[in-house]
Amino acid sequence: MKISTKLNKIKFSGIGEMVKLANKIGGDMVRMEMGDVDYSPPRCVKDALLKAVNEGYTHYPTFQGYDDLIESIIKKLGKENNLSENPDNILVTSGGSMALFVVLSTLINPGDEIIIPDPVWCHFPPMIELAGGIPHTVSLDSNNKFELNIDELKNKITNKTKVILLNTPNNPTGAVMSRKSCEEVSEIAKEHNLFIIADEEYEKFVYGNNKHTSIASMYDNTVTIQSFSKTYAMSGFRLGYIVANSELIKELGKMNLYSAMYASSISQKAALAAMNNGQEFVKNMVKEFENRMNVLVDGLNSIDGIECAKSQGSVYVWPSISKLGMSSIETAKFLIEKAKVVTVAGSEFGKNGERYLRLSLGVSMNRIKEGIKRIKEAVENKI
Repeated sequence: MKISTKLNKIKFSGIGEMVKLANKIGGDMVRMEMGDVDYSPPRCVKDALLKAVNEGYTHYPTFQGYDDLIESIIKKLGKENNLSENPDNILVTSGGSMALFVVLSTLINPGDEIIIPDPVWCHFPPMIELAGGIPHTVSLDSNNKFELNIDELKNKITNKTKVILLNTPNNPTGAVMSRKSCEEVSEIAKEHNLFIIADEEYEKFVYGNNKHTSIASMYDNTVTIQSFSKTYAMSGFRLGYIVANSELIKELGKMNLYSAMYASSISQKAALAAMNNGQEFVKNMVKEFENRMNVLVDGLNSIDGIECAKSQGSVYVWPSISKLGMSSIETAKFLIEKAKVVTVAGSEFGKNGERYLRLSLGVSMNRIKEGIKRIKEAVENKI
């Protein structure tokens, strides 16, 4: 079978491999591998979805997205992200992942270099490569609270560099870019006339005294990607949006038209209800996730050989397992087989992730406590 050569070096996500192994072994697994929230969407979302179906919103929607949803997005961006936008600056898409793929496919020419952090979400490099680009990484280090290494960033820029792709709050490290770091990256991008793509999927999931900063408020040549998946527990609705200048939105619209075409009509109506009536739901869910994070971090730190800093944001914790004497993949497999706890090997998120595991907070507090108990027993019995 002959297929496109661009897929030759692309492999399926290692997260999927952990899922397969867990399913093969079976039994009562504590599932902490998936990047999802375990909440059901707020009642207003469910009611709006059914209402949309009953009112006939089951055909093609408008091209850029429904006007009422776009207006709600604009108000949100002004209030929460310090961005002054108009309808020509918004493109509603079939999920945040599709938004990113559309942006990369539109901006990248073959051979363009894209700078990304490491560790970072494992879909970034394959998406860049499928678009014809070449990913180059900049280290995130625990000694610097997983902030971008600015000197390394400067050294990685060449005459082929076109984009700096950021993810804050970061999947998998849980780091939130400081305002100072955002300012420094903005100045570098401005100096070299680069695009910045800001993936802000987890913007609401920020803990303690940390604050999310939208880098687009500092640098005009920024493309911001947002999603409804985590914020409103709507991952299955497949809805996101892109914020960019109007000229670029026109070009992004072409790419979107000839790939996904339109975002789901009924999902857009559900998202509008979420934005208008779901803020208390979001507040309560984020508070619960912060509680889960604190319990999980404390529990992991009670286990010999595991060290874990508190996450600043996102829906993950990122423990170091370097003292266990196994690779991250070996550790993840060990925990599935011996503890019946499913995690993801840190190496799936870049070479700097090798000493870590990613654990999701998208399970109940009781399951988190059970997971800690099982990990502790398995690790300490091994030692």
